[in-house]
Amino acid sequence: MNTRFMKFIPIMILFFGFMQNYALGSDCVIICNKDVPENSLTAKEIKDIFTWNKKNWEDGSRITFVLMRNKAVLNAFSREYLGKTMMQYEMFIKNEVFIDGNKIPKSFKTDEQVIQYVSITKGSIGFISKEPDTWLVKPMAIK
Repeated sequence: MNTRFMKFIPIMILFFGFMQNYALGSDCVIICNKDVPENSLTAKEIKDIFTWNKKNWEDGSRITFVLMRNKAVLNAFSREYLGKTMMQYEMFIKNEVFIDGNKIPKSFKTDEQVIQYVSITKGSIGFISKEPDTWLVKPMAIK
C-alpha cells in the first residue's frame, strides 16, 4: 500500500469521527411540557435534570424527565449534554435506581411517543431526534 496514503488514514479517521459526533449532536432536540415556566436552559441545567440533581422547575413544580430508547438519539444526547456514552449513562441510571432509590425514568421508542407523553405530563422534559412539528410541546432553547 502507498505510504503516502497511509499517512492520511489517521487524519481521515479523526475527521470522520468528529463529523459523526457533530451530526449526532445536531439530531437531538430538548422538549418540555407547555406549562413548564422556563423557555431556555443551559447545558449544565439539562445535565442536572437528567442526573437527578435538579428536581424542580423555577416555580417549584416537580420535574419529570423521560428518555428516548432510540440508540442513536440517546447516544447523541448522552454525549452532548451529559459527557457520557450511552452505556455509561445507562449504568449511571441503574446505579441511581438501585442504590440511591430514584424512580426508573419512563422511556419511549419514537419521537411521537415522547411528544405524546411530554404533552400530557405536567413538568415533563425529554429529547427527540428533530424539531417537533406540533404545538403540543415546546422546544427548549439552549443558552
